[in-house]
Amino acid sequence: MTERFAAIFKTKTREQWEAIFAGKDACVVPVLELDEVAKHPHHAARGTIITIEDVPQPAPAPRLSRTPGRAAAAQGRQGANTAEILTGLGYSREEIQGFFKNKVAE
Repeated sequence: MTERFAAIFKTKTREQWEAIFAGKDACVVPVLELDEVAKHPHHAARGTIITIEDVPQPAPAPRLSRTPGRAAAAQGRQGANTAEILTGLGYSREEIQGFFKNKVAE
């Protein structure tokens, strides 16, 4: 079944599938690239991405009326502490270098 669905989805572009399902009562949404999320109409209308110090990031969630969340300034640019985080997760130095080389991580 997975192979059948994959073959069918490959017959059209993402934009074509979006047009087919637009306005339909179906649980179908595109998988967005990171740089597309803030521009997508759904996220733009809800303000789910905010920018602090020129760094786009998810807005605090859930949105509670009596105890609203607050977003803090980013702790550096995207990827600034990736190696530190991966080390903390138990990856070896060689694995981390491989992630950067293969563009799995920034």
